Amino acid sequence: MIRPRMLLVVCSAVVLIPLLSVAVAMPGASRIALTAATVYTLCVLLDLLICLSTKRTIAISLPPVVRCIVGDTCTVPIFITRHHPSLRQLHCTCALPPQIRAATSIVSITLNSEEERPTAQLQVIASTRGKFRLEGILCEYASRLGFFALRSRHAPECEVRVYPDLRQEFRGMAAFLLYREIDGVHARRFFGKGREFEKLREYIPGDSFEDIHWKATAKRNQPITKIFQLERTQHIFVAIDFSRHSTAKTSLGSGQPDVAIAERYIAAALILANAAQRQGDCFGMCTFTESVDALVGPGRGAHHYSICRDKLYTLNPQNLNPDYRDLAARIRTGLKRRSLVFILTHIHDPVAAEELQAAIELISRRHIVVVGVARDDAVQPVFANPVTSTDEIYEHLGNHLVWSRINQTRIQLRKRGVELIQFNPATICRQIVSHYIRIKERQIL
Repeated sequence: MIRPRMLLVVCSAVVLIPLLSVAVAMPGASRIALTAATVYTLCVLLDLLICLSTKRTIAISLPPVVRCIVGDTCTVPIFITRHHPSLRQLHCTCALPPQIRAATSIVSITLNSEEERPTAQLQVIASTRGKFRLEGILCEYASRLGFFALRSRHAPECEVRVYPDLRQEFRGMAAFLLYREIDGVHARRFFGKGREFEKLREYIPGDSFEDIHWKATAKRNQPITKIFQLERTQHIFVAIDFSRHSTAKTSLGSGQPDVAIAERYIAAALILANAAQRQGDCFGMCTFTESVDALVGPGRGAHHYSICRDKLYTLNPQNLNPDYRDLAARIRTGLKRRSLVFILTHIHDPVAAEELQAAIELISRRHIVVVGVARDDAVQPVFANPVTSTDEIYEHLGNHLVWSRINQTRIQLRKRGVELIQFNPATICRQIVSHYIRIKERQIL
């Protein structure tokens, strides 16, 4: 697209119109005036031809992947891979999806003939996590004489990956996420004798009878004791409910906007993955609705953490019911080793609570299972808060029924060896990591 600039309008008003007026009013000077007007018109047409030829020589590229954080300013570099020598300045803007806005709408690039690959920095801010694609780059540059401005559209491939903001959570978890790389220095004290077999040795007075290896004792004709060591590498697994229950909004307090429960579950899973990695454990995760959607087996390392993060940041809750039996079956077949399993879900629905109780028996005997739900401050006993109106009586009675149902679910899960914990949405990351460290210290796993 080519549009005339203000310079063309001004020059035409100052040069062309007076020359034509002279040619009409003064017949003796008409030849000179028409010749000057013709020269001016030829200059304008020549400038237009050069501008059209410049359009075919310019090329713009973007990096294939740009990573940024929700609410943080991200830089998208714009590379001018090929341009005409006559170009001096280029104005660019980007066609962004609705979830991303530009901090500066127009970016100006000064082109230097000595610079092989000029670069501009486009500042963008994302409001929602997910994977987005830039729709194109819109460019405008002036012609050689400045009479015209040519606009062109380029569609380079660029994917913007927006991750959740976990910096505040990491600052609150600094005490738990310290590296311990020196041999003999432990982050905290462990209780018990350990569960991982190390070696056999001769019996020493004071050894427990339950540690005697009876087959080796019969073979050697003397008591032989089994020695165990602390199990350093353990498996941690998190299952996140992305069904219709996770779309409910929860308050974080301190004037922060309400967020979906699924957002807090994602942050808790990623923080727990980082904590498990720094403690030397293997971490795995899955999401589920009416079936298990994203399943990543236990692993460790930075690459494995990136895989878990990439599985989570693009997912959103769906208007489906959770299938706990399918989840339990997948965990039972997928986790061969005894693991600590966190199930982050919502059990205010009595039908969902009953299905969870029935399905949890498939995995509770082999694994340590912890069911985590987001706590609602309104769900309390009926006389916990004073009542000021008749409507509040019915509201408090409804909340009391939900509170009673959750307590009944907690009792039923405890009978199956499963612990039910109600997390505060604002501090769920700190609570889930504290619970994981507590279980690791006591070697319950």
